[in-house]
Amino acid sequence: MNVAVCETVILGAFAAGVLHVVVWRVRPSNDPRIGLLCLLGGFGWAFAVGLYVVRWGGDRVAVAAVTFDFIFLIIAYLFFYAGLSRSVSITLLGQLLQAPDQQIGFDVLAGAYEKSDRFDDRIRLLNNLNLVEISGENIRLSGRGKVLTDTARGLCGLLGGTIEG
Repeated sequence: MNVAVCETVILGAFAAGVLHVVVWRVRPSNDPRIGLLCLLGGFGWAFAVGLYVVRWGGDRVAVAAVTFDFIFLIIAYLFFYAGLSRSVSITLLGQLLQAPDQQIGFDVLAGAYEKSDRFDDRIRLLNNLNLVEISGENIRLSGRGKVLTDTARGLCGLLGGTIEG
């Protein structure tokens, strides 16, 4: 890989990452905001391409290489951030790590998740997407939610698995 391409991709990804941290610090949220991350990634890509063009010229092949390499890095970052950083599993493991003797009763873990902001945020998100309907203290699967769940179950079934998470 061309050193100039590599350098601009890394600088663009770094710019997007720094901007993400700044936005996250200014407006903290338990919602992963994937759309916002994509916009920040677009900014980083534009920064990387602009930097390459200003510094080394507008070679189309090199700009395409910057684009494809940057897309790879942003997808990896999205998977890392949404998959690991926002993972319920990682949160539970973190709670175990901080517990005395790294051991907690299952009922305590389940109760902590039920009371967490993530649980409430997830329910609000599902409601905002019209996947569930909230009525008083009850949550009901909407028609749209049923279609999505049936589709996911079907795809999982093709792979020989079940819906988990």
